[in-house]
Amino acid sequence: MVYRINELQLLRVWSVISSFSRIQEIDDPLAQSEILTKAQMIFTAIVFDLEAVDADQTAARAGLDQIVPIAA
Repeated sequence: MVYRINELQLLRVWSVISSFSRIQEIDDPLAQSEILTKAQMIFTAIVFDLEAVDADQTAARAGLDQIVPIAA
């Protein structure tokens, strides 16, 4: 299945990924868990906001810069 992802969702994905590097810099387990919890909430929101795109319409409706295939 192919999903459409917009720029805001892509920015949120980047923020989740960057939070993992912040976790490595912090020694406090409580602070690490807070960052992980926030990242999980953001990622869950991203997944629920994804729009499925019909595979037949993917190539016809948009270019490669507009559609990012995500395996589900």
